[in-house]
Amino acid sequence: VTKRLMESGFWKAYYILFIPAVVFHGLNGVWTIVTDYWPGFGKNKFALLLFWAFGTLVSAVALRAFFSFFQY
Repeated sequence: VTKRLMESGFWKAYYILFIPAVVFHGLNGVWTIVTDYWPGFGKNKFALLLFWAFGTLVSAVALRAFFSFFQY
């Protein structure tokens, strides 16, 4: 069953969209908590850039791990 599901294009597309969405959702929650407790932090553009860079890195690593399950 797992092999059949992994060969499906639907599930590949699902995970390609799902992984970055989960990372964005999690980091958005962290950002909200941080800016609630430290109001000046939200105005810091460099901090926002760091959050986006970290999210992009985590998404890339997770997607690379996901694609490592497929044999080409």
